[in-house]
Amino acid sequence: MVIYQKWSEAKARRQRRGQTLVEYALIIAALAIVAVAVLSAVGGTTFNIYSTIINEQVARTQTGS
Repeated sequence: MVIYQKWSEAKARRQRRGQTLVEYALIIAALAIVAVAVLSAVGGTTFNIYSTIINEQVARTQTGS
């Protein structure tokens, strides 16, 4: 009986570890989805800002200012 009880306890610990791993994986997946959404929303704006800065620098170097 003691052997079965210890085996049962060990099995329960393994299942809890597996559940924790799945929970962490879900959290990481959710964070990745949020990161992609934020970068998609902000990416165009960021690109436009950098393009404007680069174009102004190029125009300044061409005019000698």
